[in-house]
Parts: sequence; C-alpha cells; structure tokens
Amino acid sequence: MVLTDIVKQFDLTRDALLKTVETVTESEAERVPDGFNNSIKWHAGHTLFATNRAFEIFESASYLPDHYGELFKPGTSPRDWTTGAPTLRQLIEQLELQKGKIREVFSHRTDHRLEPPFQLKAYGGLELHTAGELLNFFIFHEAMHVGHIKTFKQLLQTDEQAADTAAK
Repeated sequence: MVLTDIVKQFDLTRDALLKTVETVTESEAERVPDGFNNSIKWHAGHTLFATNRAFEIFESASYLPDHYGELFKPGTSPRDWTTGAPTLRQLIEQLELQKGKIREVFSHRTDHRLEPPFQLKAYGGLELHTAGELLNFFIFHEAMHVGHIKTFKQLLQTDEQAADTAAK
C-alpha cells in the first residue's frame, strides 16, 4: 500500500489525538468544564463518529454502534446522554482501529470524485468533491478537536489545583 502525503498527515493528526487522550483518566474524560457543553470523552467520540462518515460513503457501512449518533453527533452533549457511553479506553481502541481503516480506504483513492459532493452544512454548505478533500476536512476537524481536548485538560488541571489550594 502506497501512502499519500495526505494519508500520512491524517496519521500524524490521529496520533496526536491518541497521544493526548491516552494521558487522561476516565474521570477527567467525563467532566464538562464550566462554561462548556462537552467533555474530553465527547470530543474523542465525536471525532470517531464524524470520521466514520468515510465508511458510510465508500463502503455503505458503519463500524460503530448505532447509538453513537445519539451520543456524538453535532449538537449533542454528555449532559443529555440517556444511552450508556463507551469508556475512554473503548474509544481509544476504536480510534486506533479506525486509523487503519482510513489508510485502507483512502490510500488508493484520494482523487476519487464524490457523487454527489459531500456537503458540510455546519460550514456554510461547503461542498467537498473528492475523497482527498474529504480527508483534508477530517484532518482539519480532528486537529480542531485535539485543540479542544488539550484546552480542557488544562482547565481541569487548573480546577484541581485551585481546589487543592482552597482545601489547604
């Protein structure tokens, strides 16, 4: 399998996500920082869920449980979950598996035309016309959520430090 530069970039971004979430405890992953709607676990699951669209497009299949949409689609929040969420460890394992599947799907078809184009309603109706454009979007999207997760980690650490100081 020949890996294109864009697939290598996806690997780099996914590895950054995995490295970041692997340093988080389950308890930290479930906390929603003040002023926010989501948790680290939600961001990890949302990234997994969003990238799963590739398999729905190219293979007419999904590799995720059906209830993940209820948990991780845009506009959802852990505060509203009524279905059991996966553990952070389960999400990490699924993110690792998905990385390999993305390599398989995209390594030989980045120029493949999407018919119809993939439309991003949340981004003003932006249309993506090729598999490479779609993978570029996934990279952007994932990197954005890595940034959110890193910010949340800092906020949670600051909250813990403040609580420790107040307890003294």
